[in-house]
Amino acid sequence: MLRNFRMEDAKSLVRLLNDSDVSKWTSNIPYPYTENDAISWLENLHSTVRKPHAIEINNKLVGCVSFWEYDSESIEIGYWIGKEFWGKGIATKALQNLFIQPSFPKNKNIVAKVATQNIASQRVLEKCRFEISKKSLVYRQELALSAFVYRRVFA
Repeated sequence: MLRNFRMEDAKSLVRLLNDSDVSKWTSNIPYPYTENDAISWLENLHSTVRKPHAIEINNKLVGCVSFWEYDSESIEIGYWIGKEFWGKGIATKALQNLFIQPSFPKNKNIVAKVATQNIASQRVLEKCRFEISKKSLVYRQELALSAFVYRRVFA
């Protein structure tokens, strides 16, 4: 279900991400999303601090889960799912699979920032045993949005 991204994913990325309903919940995915955006992102994956994993179902790209260092004790996660696949439990399963990947840091707390209006994403995190730890802001382009920071503690 999780795999590395490949250059041949460019067209699928455009199909999934050129949707204002998907883009509006992300901090760094532009809308409209073009093939040039996809190619540039795929070409620069090796130079990013984020570790993205393609979510694939039946040999079809449906979304992405990523992780990166939040602070010395925590990892931050992020994810998106193509709109046609919303409401099917895919994000929840993808996050659960991410946590058991050999590349995922063990014994660290995990945080996720989610806009307060993004109820569906909040439910995904709650199903994965995250709890709200504080209010914060997330930035969409230059716009600050009210958000929750969710935390899952590994002891």
